Amino acid sequence: MTKDSSSGDLLVGGSNNSNFAPREDLETLNNFNVTTAGWYIFEHLFRDDGGTLAVDLNLRDASGSLLFTETRNDPADTIPGVVGGNRYGWFTDITVDGGILVDSTQLNVPAPIPLPAAGWLLLTAFGGLGFAAAQRRRKAA
Repeated sequence: MTKDSSSGDLLVGGSNNSNFAPREDLETLNNFNVTTAGWYIFEHLFRDDGGTLAVDLNLRDASGSLLFTETRNDPADTIPGVVGGNRYGWFTDITVDGGILVDSTQLNVPAPIPLPAAGWLLLTAFGGLGFAAAQRRRKAA
C-alpha cells in the first residue's frame, strides 16, 4: 500500500520483497485504487499449490466484499523443503502521519483431519488377522 507521489492515489498491491521504502511503480502493476475512507481488511491466505507455497493477498471492504486479489507463487518455494510453519504478512514502511490503525489480527490453523471410525475398525481387523496368523505359525512349529 502506498500513496502514489505522481497522482496522490492510495494504491494497494502485493509483493514478495521489500526495500523498506514506498513503491513508486505500483500504478504500473496489479493494484487497487482506494478512493473511499473507511476500514479495510487485508487478508493473507497461505496455501499448498501442488507442493509449492502460494499466497493470496485479498483486500476486502468493511462488509467483507472482495475488492482486490494478488496471488504470489514461486515454483522454488516447495513445501516443506523450503517453506514450512507459520507464514506472515507485514507492512515494511509506514510513513502515514499518526501511523496506521490495526483493529484485529488472527491466525487460523486448520484442524487435522481425523481418521474415520471405519479406519480404526480396519486397523483393528488387520491387527487381529496378524495375531491369528502368528498363532497358526506357532502351533505349526
